[in-house]
Amino acid sequence: MRYLLEERAYSKNDVASRFNAMSKAREDITKILTSKGIEIFHINIRTIKHTLTVQYFFQGIKLLNKLKKGDELYIQHNSRICGSPSFPAILKRTHDKGVKIIMIIHDISYLRWSDNRLAHNEINLFKDADLIVAHTPAMKQELIKMGIKCPIKILYLFDYLTNDKMIDDEKKIDLRNTIVFAGNLGKSGFIREFNEMDYKKIHFRFYGLKPTFEFKKNKIYVDKFKPENVSFIEGGWGLVWDGDSAETCSGTLGNYLRYNASHKLSLYIAAGIPLIVWEESGLAKWIVDHKLGIAIDSLADIETVLPTVTEDEYKTYLYNAKRMSQELRQGKHILSALELK
Repeated sequence: MRYLLEERAYSKNDVASRFNAMSKAREDITKILTSKGIEIFHINIRTIKHTLTVQYFFQGIKLLNKLKKGDELYIQHNSRICGSPSFPAILKRTHDKGVKIIMIIHDISYLRWSDNRLAHNEINLFKDADLIVAHTPAMKQELIKMGIKCPIKILYLFDYLTNDKMIDDEKKIDLRNTIVFAGNLGKSGFIREFNEMDYKKIHFRFYGLKPTFEFKKNKIYVDKFKPENVSFIEGGWGLVWDGDSAETCSGTLGNYLRYNASHKLSLYIAAGIPLIVWEESGLAKWIVDHKLGIAIDSLADIETVLPTVTEDEYKTYLYNAKRMSQELRQGKHILSALELK
């Protein structure tokens, strides 16, 4: 049997009220894998303070007792149970039992937060995997440095399930000088510095929860949107940037772009919008090689770089983004990495 480990939480006061805190990337992978006949194994957690460690332990024992030799267990890391102190030991016993462990990485905590204290628990988890799906070549190399010996496949882009239409190419061509940035605007520390930068010919549109400050000339806040409504994002380019500075992707979150595949990449591609990425990010070379967009060193470079992109070059980026969008909408990336048909 093949199982996908999925955590399900219940409210302390209303057991019938269930909530799912997974991101769209996690939800999409669940939908894709279950469409291939993989069953969900629920880890059921009641949100009662101070008892989560005990709950995770007993749920882990339940998992261990359920699985048999020859079964396959798919785990989306980093779920809360993966951070439980008891889970590495339970996973090891599961692996020793003859169960194949497939680990799909969403985040590596010690890389994301630049905290080596988080590495020990994650290394113990990864060492019992039979297959790991990582984001980028750089993330794969970090796993190898951690001493991981199992095969590691590279995802490159997260799939993005949506039936929403893309905006017309003609409109995107008309908006070639308009760049969109979608996501958690409050988390993106660089935006305040970026807001002070003076652009004469380039315009920016921001999507997400409204920030506490007002955007200045050539920069406007549009609105928040539902993740599946990709046609709401209107612009000629999608910007992927993070960290503390507009000069480079610095700080903890900026540095993490060296390793991870931001889900923002998939959002823009699902909408059929070409990309602008940091040239030192983990997917910059892959994006440029696949003609999905351009790479820049600093946000200050945008006004000089963008006018050098000809209309024919831009149409090539559009064509490739639309082609890649169809792959992401069909779940082809995770299916290819896992060799599932």
